[in-house]
Amino acid sequence: MRREERKYAVAVIGLLALCATVIFWPSSDPSLRYWSVTTYSVTQDEMVPAEKARDEADSLVTEARQLSSVGGLTPDRLFALQKRMKWLDRHAEQYGPNPRPGMAYFATVRSTELAGIRDSDQKFRNLDPQERKRYQDLFKTDPEFLAILNFTPSHTTSNGLEFTTRIVMRYFATIPLGVLAYMIIRFGQKRSFFSALGSVFNHPILMILYPFGVLWALVGFGEWEDYKRGMRRSVAFLSYATAASVSIFCGGTASAQSVKKEENKKSSGYSLQLDTRVIDPVEGPPILFSRATLNTTKWFFESITTMTPKTGAWSNEVGLGSKLIRGPRTTLVLMGIVSNDSTGTRKEMLGVQFFRPSPICSIMIPVVRVEKAEGGPIGFAFVANPFCKLGKEGVRSRVALVPDQQVRKTLGKPITWTSGLGVGVFPRKGKSDA
Repeated sequence: MRREERKYAVAVIGLLALCATVIFWPSSDPSLRYWSVTTYSVTQDEMVPAEKARDEADSLVTEARQLSSVGGLTPDRLFALQKRMKWLDRHAEQYGPNPRPGMAYFATVRSTELAGIRDSDQKFRNLDPQERKRYQDLFKTDPEFLAILNFTPSHTTSNGLEFTTRIVMRYFATIPLGVLAYMIIRFGQKRSFFSALGSVFNHPILMILYPFGVLWALVGFGEWEDYKRGMRRSVAFLSYATAASVSIFCGGTASAQSVKKEENKKSSGYSLQLDTRVIDPVEGPPILFSRATLNTTKWFFESITTMTPKTGAWSNEVGLGSKLIRGPRTTLVLMGIVSNDSTGTRKEMLGVQFFRPSPICSIMIPVVRVEKAEGGPIGFAFVANPFCKLGKEGVRSRVALVPDQQVRKTLGKPITWTSGLGVGVFPRKGKSDA
């Protein structure tokens, strides 16, 4: 390494070390340093040992099977078994102040077995609708069951949010130092000032990653072809923002991607689709729906938000997926999703999405997944949104019927479903905006 290169290297290392110091330097105020305190309202003797909990859970499942085999699985008896199973789950020893290492009990599997016995019981499946509703209401009105649900053996308080906010704000404060380090690397590569400055802002994602964005320079991101590609992506990013504005303020759906003008020009591999709707159910208040999908050659990012203005209810899903199959006409995406809503319910979901376009009818199955709510049962969801044009040519090629079918099954609850039909209109011939 030449002497001049060593000077650049020392300057860059010094700036990055300064960034790390600014970000992680502990506060002189002890209250701003991370702390966490857990307070227990029970003793370990009040919790159920893991072996005893497993044995009793097995006996509850066995009793449910025996009752089902002789036609004696009544709603009240099943609810009593499920209530006891929930009590074991909430009083498992791992939630106590002094659990034994490696000893834990989780009721998810046994609770699922109870729900399976109930769903396969012929007598239970033929219950009168009023009796079934009374059974379902027990989970909302029974005082003992509600007390079990609200039982919390411990309460943890911490300043995690304040600590994280402080780190993030300090990180933002180091972005100028990261930009300077990036430009120094460019100077070491014999770039002019304006060339170095241009490469700093050639990609919107790269900009928010400083000082870690400096790594892009070390792996050759700043080569001239990459620089030109980055500038094209910046233009595409502006078109994404324009499409988002059209979708948010004008409704309907919108999409944006780079325009291919040359035969030998490669696609950027990025596309953005936005879908906003106002849903007016036959019964109930209107619902606002918004979906944003960022599609790349290998990855798939999606965010879905629904809101009911009249009641203030809302829900949000954020998912990231990897394309298992990405053929010219067939796409299969493996998705991991996290959701929360206005009731405080948080879910983790794993599933797939399937898409297969055609000139007349495109098959779109955006939801086939398993859902698990924190502290709740496992569920399964299926959504299909085929897109069927009325014809290949003329006005009919610009009009499509869009059925919307949704089915959800949560263990311990009846199947729920919704069905709808929309009309899509393509204002531009051969384009995908509708």
